[in-house]
Amino acid sequence: MKKVYESYETLKKSYKGILAQEDIEECFQNDEVLFEMKKSVKKSEITHLVLWICFLLSLLVIVENISVAPIIWSFVKEIFR
Repeated sequence: MKKVYESYETLKKSYKGILAQEDIEECFQNDEVLFEMKKSVKKSEITHLVLWICFLLSLLVIVENISVAPIIWSFVKEIFR
């Protein structure tokens, strides 16, 4: 994503010799697209992280349930005694 942000800034800087600063800000909508993109990427990262954690926890539960000698359930029971 860093490359995308750098490309955006490079594109914006390339217009400095051609357009006035106000025109550049108007064309790039005061960087609103960039801010929305950053917010969307952050939300997507959090969603994927939560999904991975849920997936790993479900795999742990499945492995513990099919295991002959489960370790985690006995450890959890000892903690909450």
